[in-house]
This record gives sequence, C-alpha cells and structure tokens, in this order.
Amino acid sequence: MKCRFLPLIFLLLLSQGRVFAGTSDTAEIGALVKLFDDSINAGRMGQCEKFLKLAEDINRTAKSEYYNLVLHLRSSLFSYRQGNFQLAYELAEQAKALAEAQHEVRFEGEAFNYMGMNIARLGNSSQALGYYQKAIDLFERSLYDKGRINALTNIAGIYFDEGDFVLAISYFQKALDIAKQVHDEKQIGNLLNNIGSAYQNQGKEKEAKNYYLQAVQQNIQSGNDHALAYNYLNLSYIEMGDNNLQNATDYNEKAMNIFRRFTDRYSIVGCLCQRADILMQKKQFPQAISIFKEAITLSESTHSPLLIERTLKSAAAAYEETGDYKMASSLLNRFIDTKDSIVNEEIRNEVTKKQMRFEFDKKHLSDSLNRITSENNLKQEIASREHESRLQKFLLLLSLGILALIAVFAFFIYRSNQQSKKAGVIIRQQKEMAEQQRTAIETKNKEILDSIGYAKRLQEAILPRDSMVKKIFPDSFVFYRPKDIVAGDFYWMDAIDDTILFAVADCTGHGVPGAMVSVVCSNALDRAVKEFKLEDPGKILDKVSGFVSGTFSKSESEVMDGMDIALCAFKRDGNNFSLAFSGANNPVWIIRRKELIELEANKQPVGKFENLKPFTTHHFELKQGDLLFLFTDGYADQFGGPKGKKFKYRQLLNRIVAISGESMEWQKNALVNIFDEWKGELEQVDDVCLIGIRI
Repeated sequence: MKCRFLPLIFLLLLSQGRVFAGTSDTAEIGALVKLFDDSINAGRMGQCEKFLKLAEDINRTAKSEYYNLVLHLRSSLFSYRQGNFQLAYELAEQAKALAEAQHEVRFEGEAFNYMGMNIARLGNSSQALGYYQKAIDLFERSLYDKGRINALTNIAGIYFDEGDFVLAISYFQKALDIAKQVHDEKQIGNLLNNIGSAYQNQGKEKEAKNYYLQAVQQNIQSGNDHALAYNYLNLSYIEMGDNNLQNATDYNEKAMNIFRRFTDRYSIVGCLCQRADILMQKKQFPQAISIFKEAITLSESTHSPLLIERTLKSAAAAYEETGDYKMASSLLNRFIDTKDSIVNEEIRNEVTKKQMRFEFDKKHLSDSLNRITSENNLKQEIASREHESRLQKFLLLLSLGILALIAVFAFFIYRSNQQSKKAGVIIRQQKEMAEQQRTAIETKNKEILDSIGYAKRLQEAILPRDSMVKKIFPDSFVFYRPKDIVAGDFYWMDAIDDTILFAVADCTGHGVPGAMVSVVCSNALDRAVKEFKLEDPGKILDKVSGFVSGTFSKSESEVMDGMDIALCAFKRDGNNFSLAFSGANNPVWIIRRKELIELEANKQPVGKFENLKPFTTHHFELKQGDLLFLFTDGYADQFGGPKGKKFKYRQLLNRIVAISGESMEWQKNALVNIFDEWKGELEQVDDVCLIGIRI
C-alpha cells in the first residue's frame, strides 16, 4: 500500500506580521509575501518564485531582520513544494537561527517543523520526531494552535510511514480536534484525508472512503486544491481495489493535473506509480514500464531516499511481471544501494559548503578591518606631523636640559642594565624549566587520557549489546550517559533457562573510581548467576554483597564502596508474565494505564554496611502493556531549569506517566530532550542510566 498521508504545511499570515509604520519598502515586501501565499495555495508556482525573488531584492535595501526571517521560511516552503528537500532543510535551519536571535518563539517553532518535514523526506525519521517535539513545545509557549496542528500531523505522518497506523490515527485525531476548535477549514480537510488514508492501509476500505468523500467536500469549499489532489489520488486507490479501473484512471488524472500545476515532483511521482499500477492491472505492461521509467527519473531529482526506494521497488515488480528478471534484479540492487547513500553524501557536501562560506566571510571581514585600520592610521599620521611641527621648537629648547639630566642618570642606568642581564639569565633558566615541566605534564596527561580511553573500552565490554537488549525486549530503550569518559553507573543482563535477569546499578563515585567499582560489581553479578546458578533477585544481591565486601576487604584501609541497584527476574509462560524484584536503595516503577505501582527496595547498599540484612524479593504478576522503569539517581539529581534546582523524582515520574502511551523509542527521545533542556548550560552532575521496557 502506498503512503498517501498529506503533510501539513502552514503559512505565516500577513495579518500576524509586524507593522513598520511609514516604511514603504517593508510595506511592499509584506504585500509581496501575501501574493506569494495566495499563489502557492493556488499552485501558481511560477508566480510564487517571482514574488519571492522580488521581495528578497527589496529587502536587500530595506535590511529588515523580521522580513529576512519571514522570507527564509517562505523560501524553505517553496523549495519543499518543488521537491528540493536538502535546500529546504538548510533554509529552515537558517530561519531557526534568525528566529532565536530575534526571540521569535512561534517562528522558531515553524522553522523546527520545516526542518522535521525535510529531514523526514531525506530519510531520517527519528531526527524528524525530535524536531517536531521541539516545535510543539515552542507552539505551546506561544499559544499557536495552528502550529500545534501541523506538528501533531507530521508526527502522525512518521508513524504512518513506519506502518503504525493506530498510533498515526490517534495523532491525526488530536490535530483534527484542535482544528475544529479553531475552525481551520483547510486543515480539517487535510486531516480527514489523512485519517482516511490510515484506515485504508489497515484494510478498512469503507471507513476510508467515507473520510475521503468528506475531505473532498471540505477541500472544495475551502479552496484547498493541493489537499484535494490527495483526496482524488486516494479515491483512485479505492476504485482500484474494487476493480473499477476507469474510475480509478479518472481520479488519477484529476490528481495529476493539480500536482503538475503545483509542480509538486514528490506527489507527481506517486501519481505516475499509481497510473502504472492501473496499467499493470489492465495487463498493459509496456505502457506501465514506460511510465515507471519517467517516475524513476523524476524521483531521483527529488533526492528523497524514501521516494526513490518505493519507485525502484514498484518498477522492479513490473519488470518481474513481464519476465525481464535481469532488469528487475538491477532495479532491486539500486533499491538496496539507495538506502544508505544519498542522505549522508549530501549532508557531507552541505557541511563542506558551509565551512567554505564561513572561511570566505571571515576573510572578507578581516580584509575590511585591515582597510579601515590603514585609513585611520593615515589620518593619525597627518595629524601627528602637524602637531610635531608645532612642538619642534619647544623640544629643541628642552633638549639641552635633558642632556644634562641624561648624564646624571647614565650611571644608574648602567648599573640597572647589569642587574637586568643577571635577571635575564635567571628568567631564561626558569622558562626552560617551565617548558620541560609543561612537556612532562602534557606527556603525562596523554598517557592518562589513553589509559582512561582503554578503561572506557573495558567498561563498554561489560555492558549488554544493544542487539541483545532489543532481541530480548523488542519494545524497550536504554538512556545511558556517563558524566565523564567512564562511569560508575552500568546496566546488566543475563539469563538462566527461561528466566531473564536485568538490572540498573549505581556504584560509588563516577569517572575512573566509579568505573573500577562497576567492573567489580558487574563481575560479582556474573559469578552469582553463572557459578552459583542463583535466579532469585534477593539471594543474588546477598551473594553479590558478600563478593563486593570480600574484594574491598583486602585493602589495608577500610573501603566502604559498593552500589545501589534495581535487579529484576522476568519469566514468560504463554500470555502470563511474572516479575521478581529486589533492590538496594533503588526501586522499580511499573506504569499500568498511567498509574504507578512501585516495588520498594531495601534501604541499604550492596557491599559493606552496618546492620546489613538479607535482601527482600518481591513477586508481581505483570500484564501485557505494562511499562517497567529502572533508573539511577543521576536524572533526578540534575540541577537546571529556570531556578537551577534539582529535577527530582516526582517530576521524572510525572513526565514518564504523561508520555507512557507513546512508543518506547519516542519516550527515550522525549526524556533525553527533557534532560538536556533542564540541564541547559549547567554541568552534568552525575552519571545517568534509565531503562524502559514495555511488556
């Protein structure tokens, strides 16, 4: 099934712009922006380009920072509509910087939204989600409902592309509810179409067609031609499914006419592929292959890996139907090669171009400063000569007196010079010694850093591989961020028969000392499980505590190092899930339908401790959909926010509960962004380790 959701693109309305009283240039730019908006909505792309270039030319004289920002956003939109996604991304990125400098919160949100739309077209959906989330936060701060609608719709589009149509519909519906509240007729039409497309991809053709027909009426009434074209394209697929090929062809032709008017290459490719599919269904294979050739050429001009991959795959299937297996194989190989090549190469090229522009601007600025300095020096020299002429006579009279004074001071100067020579010798010797010490320190620092780097590789070796975690718990995430190069926090995983053991631990200290303790504690866990075949979490921690105390008791001085830990044992029997848990100071959180269930830990560490008691094992029956969270104190103890205070566990719990309905990967991205925004420019105070698992 083809992807046919419609990404929402919002325009900056002139009525929400700034007023520049008495400034004819800016008033003219504002009028041209309004003409651009009207033209792009009507699909008059040639006029759009003309109005945009004219506005940019005028603003070179007017030098309006506000309209410079507005025009960057318009240029990004225009390039997106033309299928030039890399250029559109760069323009949106520049607009973001301009918006930040001007403290334009809403426009900064729009720039992030555009960046997400374009990077998604270039194949990086995870980065796009991050941009959309930032856009939503900024729109909420600026109370901009239209922006929230767009960002929510584009998030839904990511899940749509990934095949999670249930989640996509939920986000489309959230956006539709807001659109109805603010009476945004055009966006209502877009969203009705998108919900219908998600239902169609679930095989619910009747519900899909109902939404498409509602969207057609809505988009005709609001004059939203671009969205109307998507309605026709989707109805064409419905008719194909019912084998009404003439109706399918008619709808496809209507959609194609609109997309060609908008010169929307991305959507034209979709129309071409669908038309070829109709011809394939009619057994008109030569005509279908001819259209696929046109679609491949046009898709490659967009530089969108996702579009190129889909087109190559569809064309390969067509050649296979005709028995041309050689051509089909060639297209499939190109399909595979396309997956990783285009985005990385173009991004590298753009980075190089930006660096070249930076170096050019830096040199240009340097040349200008040198020229100004030379001119100032010349003026000062002329003034100095005039002043010198006036003073020359006066200085001549003073010179005789000065000569007499020189004779008096000559002796003192000579003696001072001799003392200075002796001091110079001492200073040179001191400099040589300092240079030797500096070289020795640099050598020692390099040796230390090399050692720490090697320690990092050793510590990484004790951590479970990402592939192992995903294999055991497919819907999970690990947020692991050491404060320094190496960490005292670590996570651990092992298995005995059908029991999966996993833990998150916080060892005493961080950096190199913490890392050394973490290796001891990790090895102790391995021994307790592999040598003693223990699988009860409480008994494992009892055994580990003995190992850790025994290891550090070998020191002549008393060592109180150990760890806080949350240790779980998970079993699955058909559709039944059981959890055994034991913890040292660190609990485990279970989120069930946005309600917290906390399994408490013993208030004691693993290791040497006065009045150490046996660790308690809690048993709990899990249900499908439950979420488990294991964590150390690094996240909650981070200082930041507007008042530089700790984040705290209560706020962490509230944030986790609020996003618990999202996918685990989405939750990870959200929690990382929340942490980074809270920390801001402050230093990270401790290692951070947080694991989330959906049962």
